Amino acid sequence: MKKAIALCLFYWAFCANAQSSLVKPEVAANPTVNVVTTMPEPEWAGQAFWLNDGKLVPLERQTATPVVKKKGLGFGGGVGLFVYKGVSSSVRVPANAEFVVRLEGLGDPTTRVFLTPLQQDEGKDLRQAVLAKVGGMIRGFQSSTDQTGAELRFTRYGTSSVKFATGASLPRGEYAIRTTETSFLFRVE
Repeated sequence: MKKAIALCLFYWAFCANAQSSLVKPEVAANPTVNVVTTMPEPEWAGQAFWLNDGKLVPLERQTATPVVKKKGLGFGGGVGLFVYKGVSSSVRVPANAEFVVRLEGLGDPTTRVFLTPLQQDEGKDLRQAVLAKVGGMIRGFQSSTDQTGAELRFTRYGTSSVKFATGASLPRGEYAIRTTETSFLFRVE
């Protein structure tokens, strides 16, 4: 008798387990199911986009041409520049815009993403970013890097990207977001 009861319990447990694996769960009936929405992220490392109402808007992409301007054969000092084609970007963003850039490895973004104001040269149809200035021989060849870039606030965004903005509104003008791969240009109106 004990064997028959044990066999019936085993058979009942086996049938109940088999039926429960055939039942499909209903999402609507279970209010604790979380629906995961994905954030739009750039496809490739080093790509920067303007984040506008949850959508990624492409920025003007250019590779900078490095230029060194020397005075007096270098004895009078010089300036290191990045030069970009065109006097103005076709991409217009608001002064309080947020941006997203994809970074591989999510290392420290303050060493890999830079926001630099650009100077316009309409006569030569170009924009330039001053990176460093070196004084002449009389001043003892003192050098300084350009510290006019805005301070950026970074937060994680998605799985492989960061979102960033400036602490204050950007003044009108041309700007470049520089990553180790390339530069992304825009204009604040």
